[in-house]
Amino acid sequence: MTGPRMTLRCAAATHPGLRRPANEDTVLAAHPVFLVADGMGGHADGELASRAVISAFRELVGKTWVTVQDIAAAVQRAADRVECLGCGDGAPGSTLAGAASARRAGIACWLLFNIGDSRIYLMRSGQLRRISVDHSTRTISAGPRTRGGLIRAFGAGLERPVADQWLTPAHAGDRILVCSDGLSDEVAGEYLEKVLRERSEPQEVVRRLVGKALAEGGRDNISVIVVDCLETVVTEIDELDDVVSLDEGEEETVSWIHEDTIPDPEGN
Repeated sequence: MTGPRMTLRCAAATHPGLRRPANEDTVLAAHPVFLVADGMGGHADGELASRAVISAFRELVGKTWVTVQDIAAAVQRAADRVECLGCGDGAPGSTLAGAASARRAGIACWLLFNIGDSRIYLMRSGQLRRISVDHSTRTISAGPRTRGGLIRAFGAGLERPVADQWLTPAHAGDRILVCSDGLSDEVAGEYLEKVLRERSEPQEVVRRLVGKALAEGGRDNISVIVVDCLETVVTEIDELDDVVSLDEGEEETVSWIHEDTIPDPEGN
Protein backbone atom coordinates (compact mmCIF):
# COMPACT_ATOMS: atom_id res chain seq x y z
CA MET A 1 0.00 0.00 0.00
CA THR A 2 1.38 3.40 -0.93
CA GLY A 3 1.48 6.18 1.62
CA PRO A 4 -0.28 9.53 1.48
CA ARG A 5 0.88 12.15 -0.97
CA MET A 6 0.34 15.85 -1.56
CA THR A 7 1.36 17.85 -4.62
CA LEU A 8 2.20 21.50 -4.00
CA ARG A 9 3.02 24.59 -6.01
CA CYS A 10 4.41 27.75 -4.41
CA ALA A 11 5.86 31.21 -4.93
CA ALA A 12 7.62 33.59 -2.58
CA ALA A 13 8.90 37.17 -2.52
CA THR A 14 10.44 39.56 -0.03
CA HIS A 15 10.78 43.34 -0.48
CA PRO A 16 12.37 46.00 1.74
CA GLY A 17 9.34 48.29 1.40
CA LEU A 18 9.52 52.04 0.92
CA ARG A 19 10.56 53.29 4.36
CA ARG A 20 13.22 50.91 5.64
CA PRO A 21 16.91 51.15 4.63
CA ALA A 22 17.30 47.37 4.40
CA ASN A 23 15.31 44.17 4.44
CA GLU A 24 15.38 42.36 7.80
CA ASP A 25 13.02 39.59 6.61
CA THR A 26 14.21 36.19 5.42
CA VAL A 27 12.11 33.60 3.59
CA LEU A 28 12.51 29.92 2.76
CA ALA A 29 10.20 28.20 0.30
CA ALA A 30 11.57 24.73 -0.42
CA HIS A 31 9.56 21.55 0.02
CA PRO A 32 8.47 20.57 2.60
CA VAL A 33 8.87 23.85 4.53
CA PHE A 34 7.63 27.36 3.70
CA LEU A 35 8.82 29.99 6.19
CA VAL A 36 8.86 33.73 6.86
CA ALA A 37 11.09 35.22 9.58
CA ASP A 38 10.81 38.93 10.41
CA GLY A 39 13.98 40.26 12.04
CA MET A 40 14.10 42.98 14.68
CA GLY A 41 16.84 45.04 16.25
CA GLY A 42 18.16 47.35 13.56
CA HIS A 43 18.76 46.49 9.93
CA ALA A 44 22.06 44.63 10.51
CA ASP A 45 21.14 42.73 13.65
CA GLY A 46 17.56 42.06 12.56
CA GLU A 47 18.70 40.55 9.29
CA LEU A 48 21.21 38.35 11.11
CA ALA A 49 18.50 37.14 13.49
CA SER A 50 16.01 36.22 10.77
CA ARG A 51 18.73 34.47 8.79
CA ALA A 52 19.76 32.51 11.88
CA VAL A 53 16.17 31.36 12.37
CA ILE A 54 15.77 30.21 8.77
CA SER A 55 19.16 28.47 8.77
CA ALA A 56 17.96 26.22 11.59
CA PHE A 57 15.22 24.84 9.34
CA ARG A 58 17.28 24.24 6.21
CA GLU A 59 18.14 20.66 7.16
CA LEU A 60 14.43 19.83 6.78
CA VAL A 61 14.53 20.72 3.08
CA GLY A 62 14.19 17.62 0.92
CA LYS A 63 12.33 15.51 3.47
CA THR A 64 9.05 14.02 2.31
CA TRP A 65 7.24 14.83 5.55
CA VAL A 66 7.91 16.99 8.59
CA THR A 67 6.87 16.02 12.12
CA VAL A 68 5.89 18.02 15.18
CA GLN A 69 9.17 16.93 16.72
CA ASP A 70 11.10 18.21 13.69
CA ILE A 71 9.60 21.66 14.13
CA ALA A 72 10.21 21.70 17.88
CA ALA A 73 13.85 20.71 17.39
CA ALA A 74 14.37 23.32 14.67
CA VAL A 75 12.86 25.99 16.95
CA GLN A 76 15.38 25.10 19.65
CA ARG A 77 18.25 25.25 17.15
CA ALA A 78 16.99 28.63 15.98
CA ALA A 79 16.79 29.91 19.54
CA ASP A 80 20.38 28.81 20.17
CA ARG A 81 21.62 30.61 17.08
CA VAL A 82 19.77 33.84 17.79
CA GLU A 83 21.02 33.86 21.39
CA CYS A 84 24.57 33.78 20.05
CA LEU A 85 23.92 37.18 18.48
CA GLY A 86 23.34 38.85 21.86
CA CYS A 87 21.12 38.84 24.91
CA GLY A 88 19.20 41.30 27.05
CA ASP A 89 16.67 43.98 26.20
CA GLY A 90 18.60 45.34 23.20
CA ALA A 91 19.29 41.96 21.65
CA PRO A 92 18.23 41.25 18.07
CA GLY A 93 15.23 39.04 17.53
CA SER A 94 12.95 37.47 14.96
CA THR A 95 9.46 36.15 14.46
CA LEU A 96 8.62 32.97 12.55
CA ALA A 97 5.59 31.73 10.66
CA GLY A 98 5.48 28.66 8.50
CA ALA A 99 3.72 25.77 6.86
CA ALA A 100 5.03 22.27 6.24
CA SER A 101 3.91 19.00 4.69
CA ALA A 102 3.06 16.43 7.33
CA ARG A 103 1.06 13.24 7.67
CA ARG A 104 -0.98 11.61 10.37
CA ALA A 105 -2.87 8.32 10.26
CA GLY A 106 -2.47 8.00 6.49
CA ILE A 107 -3.66 11.54 5.77
CA ALA A 108 -1.59 14.27 4.14
CA CYS A 109 -1.74 17.35 6.36
CA TRP A 110 -0.66 20.94 6.74
CA LEU A 111 1.53 21.47 9.79
CA LEU A 112 1.27 25.20 10.57
CA PHE A 113 3.30 27.02 13.21
CA ASN A 114 4.19 30.51 14.41
CA ILE A 115 6.13 32.57 16.93
CA GLY A 116 5.46 36.30 17.06
CA ASP A 117 3.19 38.33 14.78
CA SER A 118 3.99 36.98 11.33
CA ARG A 119 0.86 35.25 10.08
CA ILE A 120 -0.59 32.17 8.44
CA TYR A 121 -3.87 32.16 6.51
CA LEU A 122 -5.76 29.25 4.94
CA MET A 123 -8.06 29.68 1.95
CA ARG A 124 -10.37 26.68 1.70
CA SER A 125 -13.62 26.32 -0.23
CA GLY A 126 -13.68 30.05 -0.93
CA GLN A 127 -13.31 31.05 2.74
CA LEU A 128 -10.21 32.75 4.13
CA ARG A 129 -9.36 32.09 7.76
CA ARG A 130 -6.41 33.30 9.79
CA ILE A 131 -4.90 30.33 11.59
CA SER A 132 -2.09 31.91 13.59
CA VAL A 133 -2.51 33.96 16.75
CA ASP A 134 -0.32 37.05 17.15
CA HIS A 135 1.98 36.88 20.16
CA SER A 136 1.71 40.61 20.71
CA THR A 137 0.20 43.14 23.08
CA ARG A 138 -1.46 44.88 20.15
CA THR A 139 -5.25 44.93 20.24
CA ILE A 140 -7.72 45.44 17.41
CA SER A 141 -8.55 48.92 18.74
CA ALA A 142 -4.90 49.96 18.46
CA GLY A 143 -5.26 50.16 14.70
CA PRO A 144 -3.88 48.02 11.88
CA ARG A 145 -0.50 49.76 11.69
CA THR A 146 0.27 49.93 15.41
CA ARG A 147 2.71 47.16 16.31
CA GLY A 148 2.36 46.19 19.92
CA GLY A 149 5.20 44.74 21.92
CA LEU A 150 5.90 41.11 21.11
CA ILE A 151 5.44 38.72 24.00
CA ARG A 152 6.94 35.75 22.15
CA ALA A 153 9.83 35.80 19.68
CA PHE A 154 13.35 34.53 19.17
CA GLY A 155 15.81 36.70 21.07
CA ALA A 156 14.75 40.34 21.67
CA GLY A 157 15.31 39.88 25.41
CA LEU A 158 12.39 37.43 25.67
CA GLU A 159 12.25 33.90 27.05
CA ARG A 160 13.11 31.03 24.71
CA PRO A 161 9.99 30.55 22.59
CA VAL A 162 7.78 27.56 21.92
CA ALA A 163 5.92 27.52 18.62
CA ASP A 164 2.16 27.21 18.45
CA GLN A 165 1.44 24.36 16.04
CA TRP A 166 -1.71 23.30 14.22
CA LEU A 167 -2.33 20.19 12.14
CA THR A 168 -5.14 20.03 9.60
CA PRO A 169 -5.88 17.60 6.74
CA ALA A 170 -4.82 19.00 3.38
CA HIS A 171 -7.39 19.26 0.59
CA ALA A 172 -6.88 19.77 -3.11
CA GLY A 173 -7.64 23.43 -3.72
CA ASP A 174 -6.24 24.65 -0.38
CA ARG A 175 -4.16 27.82 -0.56
CA ILE A 176 -1.82 28.82 2.27
CA LEU A 177 -0.54 32.37 2.78
CA VAL A 178 2.46 32.94 5.07
CA CYS A 179 3.45 36.58 5.52
CA SER A 180 5.21 39.15 7.65
CA ASP A 181 3.32 42.01 9.25
CA GLY A 182 4.59 44.22 6.45
CA LEU A 183 1.80 42.68 4.39
CA SER A 184 -0.92 42.10 6.99
CA ASP A 185 -0.58 45.60 8.48
CA GLU A 186 -0.88 47.32 5.11
CA VAL A 187 -3.41 45.24 3.21
CA ALA A 188 -7.03 44.89 4.33
CA GLY A 189 -8.40 41.43 4.94
CA GLU A 190 -11.05 41.92 2.26
CA TYR A 191 -8.37 42.46 -0.37
CA LEU A 192 -6.38 39.44 0.83
CA GLU A 193 -9.48 37.28 0.54
CA LYS A 194 -10.35 38.61 -2.93
CA VAL A 195 -6.91 37.97 -4.37
CA LEU A 196 -6.40 34.60 -2.70
CA ARG A 197 -9.81 33.37 -3.85
CA GLU A 198 -8.92 33.98 -7.49
CA ARG A 199 -7.32 30.93 -9.04
CA SER A 200 -4.30 32.79 -10.38
CA GLU A 201 -0.88 31.18 -10.28
CA PRO A 202 0.91 31.61 -6.92
CA GLN A 203 3.54 33.86 -8.52
CA GLU A 204 0.86 36.27 -9.74
CA VAL A 205 -0.85 36.27 -6.35
CA VAL A 206 2.44 37.07 -4.62
CA ARG A 207 3.15 39.87 -7.10
CA ARG A 208 -0.24 41.46 -6.52
CA LEU A 209 -0.05 41.25 -2.74
CA VAL A 210 3.42 42.80 -2.55
CA GLY A 211 2.33 45.49 -5.00
CA LYS A 212 -0.72 46.32 -2.91
CA ALA A 213 1.35 46.60 0.28
CA LEU A 214 3.69 49.02 -1.50
CA ALA A 215 0.77 51.01 -2.87
CA GLU A 216 -0.60 51.34 0.68
CA GLY A 217 2.64 52.86 1.90
CA GLY A 218 5.15 50.03 2.23
CA ARG A 219 6.08 51.11 5.76
CA ASP A 220 7.82 47.86 6.64
CA ASN A 221 9.62 44.98 4.95
CA ILE A 222 7.15 42.80 3.07
CA SER A 223 7.43 39.01 2.78
CA VAL A 224 4.85 36.73 1.18
CA ILE A 225 4.66 33.01 0.45
CA VAL A 226 1.68 31.39 -1.29
CA VAL A 227 1.42 27.59 -1.37
CA ASP A 228 -1.27 25.76 -3.35
CA CYS A 229 -2.27 22.14 -2.79
CA LEU A 230 -2.95 20.65 -6.21
CA GLU A 231 -3.62 17.05 -5.21
CA THR A 232 -3.77 14.79 -2.19
CA VAL A 233 -3.70 11.01 -2.01
CA VAL A 234 -4.95 9.42 1.22
CA THR A 235 -3.96 5.96 2.37
CA GLU A 236 -6.99 3.75 2.97
CA ILE A 237 -7.59 3.76 6.73
CA ASP A 238 -10.31 3.40 9.29
CA GLU A 239 -12.38 6.51 9.95
CA LEU A 240 -10.36 9.09 11.88
CA ASP A 241 -11.59 10.11 15.29
CA ASP A 242 -12.85 13.66 15.75
CA VAL A 243 -9.87 14.39 17.99
CA VAL A 244 -6.58 12.68 17.28
CA SER A 245 -4.58 11.62 20.33
CA LEU A 246 -1.29 13.48 20.52
CA ASP A 247 2.00 11.93 21.52
CA GLU A 248 3.34 12.68 24.97
CA GLY A 249 4.80 16.16 25.05
CA GLU A 250 2.74 17.45 22.12
CA GLU A 251 -0.48 18.31 23.86
CA GLU A 252 0.51 21.74 25.15
CA THR A 253 1.58 23.09 21.78
CA VAL A 254 -0.32 21.25 19.05
CA SER A 255 -3.98 21.51 18.10
CA TRP A 256 -5.79 19.23 15.65
CA ILE A 257 -8.01 21.25 13.32
CA HIS A 258 -10.89 19.74 11.41
CA GLU A 259 -12.46 21.41 8.41
CA ASP A 260 -15.42 22.69 10.38
CA THR A 261 -13.46 23.84 13.43
CA ILE A 262 -10.72 26.09 12.08
CA PRO A 263 -10.12 28.67 14.83
CA ASP A 264 -10.69 32.39 14.46
CA PRO A 265 -7.96 34.25 16.38
CA GLU A 266 -10.21 37.30 16.66
CA GLY A 267 -13.13 35.34 18.06
CA ASN A 268 -15.50 36.00 15.14
